[in-house]
Amino acid sequence: MSKRASSIATKPGKPTFRLTRRHSLDPDDQRTPAQKDRDRLLYSGSLRRLAGVTQVASANEVDMLHNRLTHTLKVAQVGRRIAELLIAKRPSLRSHINADVVEAAALAHDLGHPPFGHIAEEQLDECLQKAGAGDGYEGNAQSFRIVTQLAYSKSKFVGLNLTRATLAATIKYPWFREADGHHNPKFGAYQSERDDFEFARERHASSTEKTIEAQIMDLADDITYSIHDMEDFYQLGMIPLDRLAKDPGERAVFFENTKRRWGRRPELKQFGEYEKAFNDVADLMPLRGPYTGNAAQRRALKPFVSKMIKDYVMPIDVKEVDSPVKFKLDISKRHLREIAMLKELTWHYVIQSASLATLQFGQRKIIRDLFEIYADAVSDKKKRNIIPPWFALPDQLPTKDSEIARLAADIVSTLTDRQAHVQYMRLKGITPGSIRDWT
Repeated sequence: MSKRASSIATKPGKPTFRLTRRHSLDPDDQRTPAQKDRDRLLYSGSLRRLAGVTQVASANEVDMLHNRLTHTLKVAQVGRRIAELLIAKRPSLRSHINADVVEAAALAHDLGHPPFGHIAEEQLDECLQKAGAGDGYEGNAQSFRIVTQLAYSKSKFVGLNLTRATLAATIKYPWFREADGHHNPKFGAYQSERDDFEFARERHASSTEKTIEAQIMDLADDITYSIHDMEDFYQLGMIPLDRLAKDPGERAVFFENTKRRWGRRPELKQFGEYEKAFNDVADLMPLRGPYTGNAAQRRALKPFVSKMIKDYVMPIDVKEVDSPVKFKLDISKRHLREIAMLKELTWHYVIQSASLATLQFGQRKIIRDLFEIYADAVSDKKKRNIIPPWFALPDQLPTKDSEIARLAADIVSTLTDRQAHVQYMRLKGITPGSIRDWT
């Protein structure tokens, strides 16, 4: 066991290796280690912030749309139910799957999303790499940085001091970015958090596979956002589920666009199977006409969404594999193909739309300018009072350009969509706002 791992006696007996953490906690507590992780994340300011962060469209644009917080809570619920289902099917998995660990990891999985979502990730990545921070910016790696370094719960240590199991379960991509910063656009941690990454993955160091709890969290994420984005944008009038249900021509255009977007992806060789999987879903859509919100449509849509989630969750099983992670989720290829195609609906009808493209152009400028302003403020003592007061600057401020850039990206990533807009307008002198208004 790592010398930095500490045992926790929340209940009689010594916790298992995977439920140890870096710093010991008060033993006078009825909760298990995993329950403490879940509660600590639930009460964190980083989680509350997600209520104001984009899922696809702006979190403040339309009340009916999911934001990052409502999405996260649903991922946590679906992930927990999958874990409980698997344990009920195979009680021997109880020592390998913990529903509280899965729920905690789900609560943590999107903490690193900056304001405006993926478009800001791309912009911050570009800014950081230009400043010499070679591993750039990635939302999953930022989530890991938040729970291990930036969020706080106790004054005696940085981060949330989560157990190995929960930290490992948050890591969807168990590797670092390659040196040139391009071949692995998705990765699980920055080099600055290598010690925490190795602590979490100590018994899986020879593998680049997700732990079984991380697999459950990841699948819950895919199920949740693929279905709820489809639901959101049908209600918003952007995804024509009613036409897809009955018009082969509408489906054909969607299929052709998806094939072009996939380019040289290996899945393209089996695209006919993906078409069939989508057709199976579309043929069951009980929708008539564009969404108007009448009672008949609501009565049709909600049960359809619930049934889809149930159909994906109930057949899931686990199989043993010859690798350090020991177990792999067993889910049908048909269901995985359906989920993949549901994700493509949002790409085809929403993300590639001209209206979103113009919106994102402006969002990129906001993120780029805020990054430059905050990097300048970190370097110049006279300007530091423009840094939001909720961001705790380290006692020892960096002097290297790459480290200053990382700190500036950390500051930007604490903002909600609205805060990013307001701070940009004030700092650029466009709209001064009120002397009493920080947000």
